[in-house]
Amino acid sequence: MTRWRRRLFRIGSAVVGLLGLAVILVFLLPVPVTVAPLQPRADTRYWKMEGGYRIAYTLLTPPRGVAARIPVVFLHGGPGGYLHSSIIHVLQPLADAGYPVYLYDQHGSGLSDRLDRPKASGFADQIDDLDEIVSQRIGAPRVALIGHSHGARIAAHFAASHPAQVAALVLSSPGNLEPSVDDGNTHPTLEATYPVPASLHFQPPDAEQYGHDTALSAMPPKVILAQAAAMAFDIKLVTDAQADAALNTLAAGFTRNMVCDPANVQAEEGGAGFYVRTGANWFADVEDPRPRMRQFTSPVLVLQGQCDFVPYAEAYEYAALFPNAQYRFIERAGHLIWWEQSGRYAAAIIDFLAAPTPDTGWTPADGHAQQVLWPDGAPDMPEGPPRTETVFNVDKVPGREYTGIAEVSTPTITVFPARGEPKGTAIIVFPGGGFRILAIDIEGTEICDWITSRGIACVLLKYRVPGGNHHWDSDCRCHITPPMPLALQDAQRAIRMVRAQAASLGVAADRIGVLGFSAGGYLVAQVSTIRESAYVPQDAVDQLSSRPDFAIALYPGHLCRAGGVLDPSLTIGPHVPPTFLLQAWDDPVDDICNSTLYARALDAAGVSAEVHLFASGGHAFGLRPTGQAISDWPTLVERWLQTSALRSSSHAASAQ
Repeated sequence: MTRWRRRLFRIGSAVVGLLGLAVILVFLLPVPVTVAPLQPRADTRYWKMEGGYRIAYTLLTPPRGVAARIPVVFLHGGPGGYLHSSIIHVLQPLADAGYPVYLYDQHGSGLSDRLDRPKASGFADQIDDLDEIVSQRIGAPRVALIGHSHGARIAAHFAASHPAQVAALVLSSPGNLEPSVDDGNTHPTLEATYPVPASLHFQPPDAEQYGHDTALSAMPPKVILAQAAAMAFDIKLVTDAQADAALNTLAAGFTRNMVCDPANVQAEEGGAGFYVRTGANWFADVEDPRPRMRQFTSPVLVLQGQCDFVPYAEAYEYAALFPNAQYRFIERAGHLIWWEQSGRYAAAIIDFLAAPTPDTGWTPADGHAQQVLWPDGAPDMPEGPPRTETVFNVDKVPGREYTGIAEVSTPTITVFPARGEPKGTAIIVFPGGGFRILAIDIEGTEICDWITSRGIACVLLKYRVPGGNHHWDSDCRCHITPPMPLALQDAQRAIRMVRAQAASLGVAADRIGVLGFSAGGYLVAQVSTIRESAYVPQDAVDQLSSRPDFAIALYPGHLCRAGGVLDPSLTIGPHVPPTFLLQAWDDPVDDICNSTLYARALDAAGVSAEVHLFASGGHAFGLRPTGQAISDWPTLVERWLQTSALRSSSHAASAQ
């Protein structure tokens, strides 16, 4: 037995020795240098960062005599990418138009310093670098950012967490937003949420080819082992020069997947940074930027090429999350859009940056005037100077472009008189917007055009946002119900003002209803169920009832709370007016439970309610055609008004 043990020991020792020798031989073999390392250009400059390392950058300055505009900062892809000379040339027209353009190599790649430890170059560190560059090295109060691929991730995260420093944001072929959202049982997949529109014809590279070209296994064995050691032990087993050489060789092969036509591939220039991929590709400790992205109101442009290997849904998620974003599809271009469509790429960015700045304050069309809800100032406003109301355009889904309003601190109503034969009825419209913004046309003025054409006066409420009601707070990553529901105060005050002006509007004081969309649908439920005034009476108007005589809520939100229960602050009883509810089962924003829970509660209380649930239709469609049955909702509402809501005055406004 002992003899067998000795024999096994000798065999094992021999195997270990051979393996050790093999590893030694592997590390003795040099990494072939197929691409010459990147060398400093004549215009290369360096920033000395607070961390002690240098970041290389190029500055494109406007010509003399051209008025200087806002600085632009370009972030390249990767992680481990670098500034290719082609993008420097392509962005020169921006400088010629007056924009100082800063292009820099992220630390750990290009001409910037490599750090001692692989994990010292994390994603959060890249965001911190950008913060230092903007606030200290450039020293500008605001900049425009152009982020490409992985650089778009950095730019989006930075804009979400530093909104005051970013005046405009361009996301070019953005990589998938990290950290990814769990799409198990609680979240739909991105592809299901954002399907490719039929009008867009993508031609991504062959999946098998792309997988082969980008596989780590294509690298030398010593570099593969070095990658494993970097991830496991945060050490560098091979030098940066050797590891970078291997990545440059790999990059020279996979760039054929970056274009529509391989003939348009440009030469690799040798600036890849291998080890930065270890830390900057780890997102487990990165905060989800999505809640903050939804609060970023500066303009955003998302560019994607026809042959991009990034799926449409992953790129479009950025456009869907930023409220003031537009998506632009560029034909005959791949992931590196400027390699094939340089002129269109630069022109799209210049046109976007040169677009007029957001208007200050929303004004209705000629012939209509806003009435201030609170002549002596809105109650319970936070301390400090009033916010500056801004207006912006949102161009995300073809056919559903809309005008948004942000930072509303002076709420108003705008009266649109009935046209044709008046019916003595008024409807107050509450636009949606998640209590962050107001979709003032698609869920406001356009709705009033339809209402007034039916002989009904329309009153459009511009209520206080953001944070004026139950909403998602990105700081605590939770939903918050503010102690003072400012939007509800505005809604109650609007109903009372319309009731006080009923005679001059030509409407009956007991035929005043409300219609709300999404967050506005929640306001509909609140004014219908909450009897108590949400504010201290201001004048004689506040002695009138704030209860509507009928209520219409389309794709409402905020009603269904955690655990699938109805908002407990709502008091459902016989005092609730006749109600009309409509929503689609595939609503990607507000779950169907918002309508079903409220409908069941109304039914249990004996309240007259008509409920329409459609298999499909989505969210935020207003009166815009969807090509689906849900677009017939105006006909359903008109019939309900005629046959149910307005048949009698039994639900008089005096009911409290």
